[in-house]
Amino acid sequence: MPEELPPSARKLLVDWANEQDAWIRSLAAEVLATRQAPSGDVLAATYETYLIEKGLRPGDAPSSPQITFDESLSSEAADFFIERLSDIRGVNALAPDQAIDFNSSLTILFGENGAGKTGYSRVFKRLAAVRTAEPILPNVHDTTATRELKATITYRTGIEGPKTLGWEGESGVAPFTRLSVFDTPSLRLHVDENLPYTYTPRDLALFPLLDEAIGDIRQRLDSEIAAKTSHGNPFLQFFTRGTSAYQVIETIGAATDLDEIRRLADTEDAPQERVAALEHSVEALKSTAISAQLTTAKSQGDLYEGLFRVAKVWEGLNIKAYNEAVATAKEAEDEVKNLRAELYSNVGLSGEGEEEWQEFILSAEAYVRHKSDHDYPASGDTCIYCHQSLGPEALTLVEQYRDFARDKAQELVAASRRTMGTLTSDLRGLPVETYPQRIATHDDSSSPDEVLATARGLIGVVAAAQTAAAEGGAIEPGIVAVDDNWTVEISTRKDAARTLAKELTGRAEERRLALEAAQKELNELRDAVELGSRLDSIEAYVSERKWSQKAGQLSKRIPPIRTSLTNLAKIASQELVNADFASRFEEECESLRAPSVGLEFPGQKGQAARRKTVPVAKNPSEVLSEGEQKVIGLADFLAEAGLRLTPSPIVLDDPVNSLDYRRIREVADRVASLSADRQVIVFTHNIWFAAELLARFESDTSRCTYYSITDDQAKGTVVPGSHPRWDTVSKTAKRINVLIDSAKSAEGAVQEALIENAYSSIRSWCETVVEMEFLAGVTQRYQPNVMMTAIDKIKGEHLAEAFNVIGPLFKKACRVTEAHSQPLETLSVRPTLTELEADWEALRAARKAYADASS
Repeated sequence: MPEELPPSARKLLVDWANEQDAWIRSLAAEVLATRQAPSGDVLAATYETYLIEKGLRPGDAPSSPQITFDESLSSEAADFFIERLSDIRGVNALAPDQAIDFNSSLTILFGENGAGKTGYSRVFKRLAAVRTAEPILPNVHDTTATRELKATITYRTGIEGPKTLGWEGESGVAPFTRLSVFDTPSLRLHVDENLPYTYTPRDLALFPLLDEAIGDIRQRLDSEIAAKTSHGNPFLQFFTRGTSAYQVIETIGAATDLDEIRRLADTEDAPQERVAALEHSVEALKSTAISAQLTTAKSQGDLYEGLFRVAKVWEGLNIKAYNEAVATAKEAEDEVKNLRAELYSNVGLSGEGEEEWQEFILSAEAYVRHKSDHDYPASGDTCIYCHQSLGPEALTLVEQYRDFARDKAQELVAASRRTMGTLTSDLRGLPVETYPQRIATHDDSSSPDEVLATARGLIGVVAAAQTAAAEGGAIEPGIVAVDDNWTVEISTRKDAARTLAKELTGRAEERRLALEAAQKELNELRDAVELGSRLDSIEAYVSERKWSQKAGQLSKRIPPIRTSLTNLAKIASQELVNADFASRFEEECESLRAPSVGLEFPGQKGQAARRKTVPVAKNPSEVLSEGEQKVIGLADFLAEAGLRLTPSPIVLDDPVNSLDYRRIREVADRVASLSADRQVIVFTHNIWFAAELLARFESDTSRCTYYSITDDQAKGTVVPGSHPRWDTVSKTAKRINVLIDSAKSAEGAVQEALIENAYSSIRSWCETVVEMEFLAGVTQRYQPNVMMTAIDKIKGEHLAEAFNVIGPLFKKACRVTEAHSQPLETLSVRPTLTELEADWEALRAARKAYADASS
């Protein structure tokens, strides 16, 4: 009977679950009963139970009694052994029709790099779904080869008879998931990473199963929350901003008072009739009649006020004084004109451009008065404009200019023009050009208004006066029927229009307020009716939001539950796995002479894991040599594999790369002892390691099976044997023959190089023949022991005869080989193809003669 694990982990889980809510207890009971993750149907039913239990669904939750603890449940599975691998198709370039029969203790598969042994190991990695399983490709060099992965694996479990698996590329096939596989890619995982256990005692495996199930319930809850809250406010678009309903709907959510919404909702009969009545009132209040009347009244008031001002300006205009100023300016301008002509004549200038010249002189005088601080011009002065010296004639001319500019006539002209501008400033400011159209707007052509007719005459006279004033001419008084009665009428009309406008403004404000109130009432009624029509969906929306709020609060309570489960798993891990692993890891490190590293157990989410540490670096690989990393990784792997209390196969894929001879022997010792308790399969290209393993089974060969994996005929060819051979006589002879044939068809330096390579292979052939045939394998290059039982097979009396041929040719081969030195006198003497063929024939004849001789 397999040893049973202590029930403490399961007992801890049962006790913990019995203290939780019913939905967690039901999940725990399912996991404990099936030792598997709950199915989708179970999770869905548990989720419904959870919702009912938490008041998120109506109904009565099913009862979930306390879980009873049963100590009799076994924690392990039956023994597992692989018996045969055959009928492989589509795996790399492996040869078809190969078969490997595995020993229940140790099986060694030896082959050079590239011989095909990796293809066989990848099948096991894929079946076991190990961490470092590589993708399996077909023969990429043969487009006709099958692309379908196939193999036949025979195995047995427990005391049952053999079972057969027809494998077609599946990954993670039970019971092969119990395989433990160590290879070079997994080294970093076993040395540096936080590594979860590939095998966890079944009791401890219950914790992550339950943790994931609880997480699934939370995920379902969060998904439903997201589904209920993913859309925004769907109602706001149907309501008018500012209404009572809008203010409530705008912030609708879990906190919304549904009683208030029901109070605001209009659910009475015939709502559309009441809405239509209000709409008629609003439309009536929107009438623009008062607005048009108000515009007319304001326009009339503005017109009569403007005409009243025009009349007052015209009445106040001193036409006589203005015309006198015009006459005075005319007389003064004539006098200036005469003076200018006289000045032009005196200085010899023509009269062309007199106006421009006069403007220049007047401007110059103003500039001189501004700039000069003495009487200008004086003797020695320069021209104030061009800065040239002023001679006598120039001084006289400038003085005449200044006299002209300072003449009283000039001043009189300026004064008269200022008087003209002052007297007509109000007149010129009247917008008389606008009045004809404004008067026409308010006059009835079918019944002309005499007051407005008089106004037209007044505007015509005033407009003519404006034109005269602008041109500096005299103003004609004109004849207009403007008297006090007309002015009083205009004023009266202005006041009446202003009074009407004020009255209409008040009425318009009353209408606006009434319209505003009616529109607000209409909006309130419309939204109340809309609220009533959507009451059911609004209540459902608020209920969903209340549900989501409550569910969200409940969702936040689940992570602490999972944390407590993780803490419980850490306790169980420490009791069932970590403590056991630590002691096993320490033993493995000691047996493999591994360097000292720290060991930590950072469990998370109910998972058991371990981590190696060194004091001076983040990762052990940063300070350990490649060989030290190899034995640390191997110790970690073997300690983990040892946790499984019932035997399951272990696969070691090239486990001794980078190891020295002493550690190779220590690993061989450990593998040999490991095979006493469980099946071990070793893939290696290290001939020394293979020889060391075989040496440990010399006295019990039934517990060790050896295969060579070669590519002599096809890649992955499986050859049963008893010992690894790096060089065989036949393989080396084949290589020599190929080189001789190639040399026959070559010339010059190429032929010379091929002959040298052939002699190099002859040297290896001589060593192999002497080792395996002449000395009968008594001592071998890769065998640590002397095979004393084979000494009597040596044909001593025929050795000298054979050595007389082989010895000299071996020395000759050594001289020809590039790696060996030779005397100067023979350095430039290279063997010919004829010599090579003769030497090769002599060697084969000597071997045959020895083989044919009787002992």
